[in-house]
This record gives sequence, structure tokens and C-alpha cells, in this order.
Amino acid sequence: MKRIILSFFVLLCCSYIQGYGHNGQKNSITRESQKGLPVVDLTKDYPTKDFSEFEVDKDFVPLETSDQVLADRSFSVKYLSDQRIVGVNDRRGDVFIFGRDGKIISHFNRQGQSNIEYASLMYLVYDEKNKELFIADLPKNRCLTYSEEGKFLRYFDFPEGFITGALLDFDDQTLLAYSKVRGANEINMKMPYLLLSKKDGSIVSRLDLSFSDRKSDRIKVGDQSFQIIDFFGGSSIVKSGQEIIIADISTDTVFLLTQDKKLTPIFVRTPSYIQGDKIVMMKFFFKMDSYLFLATATGDVNEMSKMVLGGGVSRPPSVRLVALDLQTGQLFNARGCPLGNCADVHGKADIHLMQAHGLITLLKEGKLDGKLKEIAEKIDEDDNPVVTITKYR
Repeated sequence: MKRIILSFFVLLCCSYIQGYGHNGQKNSITRESQKGLPVVDLTKDYPTKDFSEFEVDKDFVPLETSDQVLADRSFSVKYLSDQRIVGVNDRRGDVFIFGRDGKIISHFNRQGQSNIEYASLMYLVYDEKNKELFIADLPKNRCLTYSEEGKFLRYFDFPEGFITGALLDFDDQTLLAYSKVRGANEINMKMPYLLLSKKDGSIVSRLDLSFSDRKSDRIKVGDQSFQIIDFFGGSSIVKSGQEIIIADISTDTVFLLTQDKKLTPIFVRTPSYIQGDKIVMMKFFFKMDSYLFLATATGDVNEMSKMVLGGGVSRPPSVRLVALDLQTGQLFNARGCPLGNCADVHGKADIHLMQAHGLITLLKEGKLDGKLKEIAEKIDEDDNPVVTITKYR
């Protein structure tokens, strides 16, 4: 009888454990289904791999400059395809739409406080098929839709108790939205990933990924708290082609979301986001067929809190750009791969910006050749940057 009771107890414990991730978070992917996943240690030393050897195509696109279209230091590319390059000056509220040749197609700035204006450009989605832009107006918890020319088309409110932490283009009809921890209601705390209708913002479905214990990006030290500043330029939720990588800090398992709404676990990270007094962060840039590019950083919570609460910046001391071999689970320090801009890029390419003044300096030093040299010979120091697009095999 004792053996029967003991066996039952062990079976019960195993069943309980299988429903939880490494941090104890309940989700739709059981521990049983995670067997065989590579476990990636973010703190170890890695060998170096030169990814310039993997390049199959490299293109340089100088962005046209005019008195109305000036890309300042806050400029970033949000979308790139064979037809369009969409970028923003997020601090000033400028939206710039270029052709794939870098020529200006349109530009607008609808930043303001009226019902048809946005307060910020933190989250912007471009729908090339419908020629529409979706901009999250965070203070009013709503999403505004504009034409390519900046004409206001419509808006919808985000769901009640939903605090936008990310907004991505999922398909022709829906947006993928993610709710932050602070201010979220119970259902959005538990299941924070929503597919929303592009027409009216209604909830089409929720991703089958839930958590019993959400982690916040705010760190509490004593009776005060501080937020880790985004120092990567990458994201924990990133779109690469038609695939989306989800690396929620509330779980150690990283997932791949595909167009059929299927979530597939691809690896397990170690250590967890918070490990004692250490915070171990991870953000993504883009995915090749065989490699996933990301950045990792480790910082001491107490030291970081002293810095930011004393008026400094909460940036961890060490940041590494690495590549994960999806077939073997091995990590490499990534060389020859700039990883400069995180955007919705069709075709799984890496993009980064080269400033005009920097190119002119390299030209004077005789360090340029080919197309890049030709571009540098024609630009002025105050011109808009050149978009570098690198595709890998």
C-alpha cells in the first residue's frame, strides 16, 4: 500500500511539474513537449564566427534628402520590402515613406493632442498591401490608422485593461499586440498576446500562451523601483519574414509563431531573467534559416539601481552580439554582422544605417570601394543616412 501511495504521489508531482516552465509559469507548452530542446546558457564564453562569409547579397540605399525629410538621430527604419522603406523620427513624430530606391514617396507628421493625432511613434505598423499605417497612441490607449499620405482614416480603442507593449503586423486582417504588466487586468496579465482586427480592434483570438506569474521589466530595490532602459535596439518580440520570435521575460522558453498561429518552442534559456542579484537580458534582431541573431547582457541589480536612482542611466556593463545555431543549439560571438536595426523586414535580411558624415570620412581615408564609394562621392555630410541591406544564406 505504501508503494502504491508513493507511486501515486510521484506521478502527481510529475504531472504538476510538466505543466510549468522553468520559472514555474503555466503555459500551453508542457514540459513533456520541451524535451530535446537546446538549453542555451547566456553567460558562458562562446567561440567567434565570422558571418561575413555567409553573405549572399548586399545592397546600399541612400535615402533622399529634402528640407521636409531630414532623418535625425532618433531616426529608425520600421519596415523594408522590395517596394518600400518606412522610417520615423520618433522624437519629432515624423513618418517617412521611401521607395526601394530611396526616393521620397510621402511624409507626414500628425503628432499632437487632437482626436486624429498621435502622442508618440513608439509603435508603428505598415501594411503594404492596404497602404495603411497603424500607430499606437499610448496615452489614450488606442490605435490610429492613416493612409500613406498621412490622411486620418479611423481609430479603435485597445481592449479594456490592455496596456500596449508591442504592436506587429501579423497578416492582412490582424495585428499582434502584447500587453505590459503594469495596469493590465487579470485576463491580459495571464494571456497578454492578442490578435486584433485591423478594421475595428476587436479581439480575433489570443495566443495559446499563458502565465500564472508575469515578470515586469521594472526592478524593485527596497521601497523604490526602476525600469531597465532599452539598450539593445532589438526586441523581445521580433518579426522576421512571416515568422515572429517571442521571448517573454516571464518564461525561459523562446517560441516561434507562424502564420497558422502555431507556437513552437525553439530553445530554453538559462539562467532566468532574474537570477539572485543578477539580471540576464536577451533581445533579438533577425532570423536566418539556420541562425538566430540576438544580444545578451548581464548586470548587477543593486549597482544598476544605484546608478539610475542617483540620476544615471541603467545600462548593464556588458553587451554581446551573438548568433544561435538553431540546429545544434550552440552560441557564437557574431562577427561581420552589424545587427543595427530591428524592423519588419520581408525576406529575412539584416539592415543598419550608415550616417553620411561617417561615409565621407571613410571615403577620405580610402576605405570604400564599389557602390558604397560611388554613393559617398555624391552625398553631403548633412544628407540622410544610407540603408545597408544584407541577406545571408
